[in-house]
Amino acid sequence: MITFIYSDGSGVELSMPLASLIVELSIVLAVMVAFYALRSIGLMVMSKKVGLSKSCVVFSWIPILWVFTACKLIGDDKVFGKPFQSFALLFCILFGVFQGLNFIVNAIAYFPIVGNVLMGRKLFVLSFNTIAEMDAYAYANGLKGTFISGVYGASNFVDPYGSAANALGKIISVCNYILPLLEIASIVITVMIYINLFKKYRPQHYMLFSILSIFGLFGPFVFAVRKREPIDYMDYVRSRYRYYGNPYGGNPYNNPYGNPPQNQQRPPETPFSEFAERGEIDPGDPFADFSNDKDGKKDE
Repeated sequence: MITFIYSDGSGVELSMPLASLIVELSIVLAVMVAFYALRSIGLMVMSKKVGLSKSCVVFSWIPILWVFTACKLIGDDKVFGKPFQSFALLFCILFGVFQGLNFIVNAIAYFPIVGNVLMGRKLFVLSFNTIAEMDAYAYANGLKGTFISGVYGASNFVDPYGSAANALGKIISVCNYILPLLEIASIVITVMIYINLFKKYRPQHYMLFSILSIFGLFGPFVFAVRKREPIDYMDYVRSRYRYYGNPYGGNPYNNPYGNPPQNQQRPPETPFSEFAERGEIDPGDPFADFSNDKDGKKDE
């Protein structure tokens, strides 16, 4: 049981049976595993389809190293003036440092709390204005604290670190200054991977797919595009510009991007063709409504 105590002396108890906690954690874990499998299968199929090395195919299933495979799939698309795939190793190192350091810090910090909760001991989370006020309240009520500010245990609270607790607390404090910078870098890298990958495999909706992937749906989306052929985004944009039909509804020229073959003559340009609706060639004279053509002669 966890009790939240506020500076005005009021308290709120939060209690959850162990069985309910296990069920909820199992559901969350099942969803995470499903999304992980979808992402890995998607990247694996795409890697085989474009002929990447066997190591890239295996990396699709390994945490952190999936970034290497994704960068290789993006290929020669430019980022910071260089091919995206040339940053594959650097991005993996940044991801690895952030994820590893974050895991270690959280494991050290929350191990005493999780352990005492699972052993049935009561914890108190104090929400006071200053650490001094929290410590004073804890001392007056016989509570033992951890190096996580605001979390205290009852008199039977077990601190597994003993005399090393203060040293570990200082290490975590230093890491907490480094982790935000690494987290920002990992977020930027992740967003760039999403955008550039979907530009190559789903250019029509790459922004929508990228935004939803930020909210955790990358696995289902990369699985959905696993069988698509990679294309160059600029070629796609140019084909949209040259294509006079519906770019989503048919391919009359049987070309990969829907653009006419080289020997197909392009219709002559007109002075106002830029104002034409999709599929039109000549929108006509835009000033025709203002002419006085009653007798078949326009005003001069």
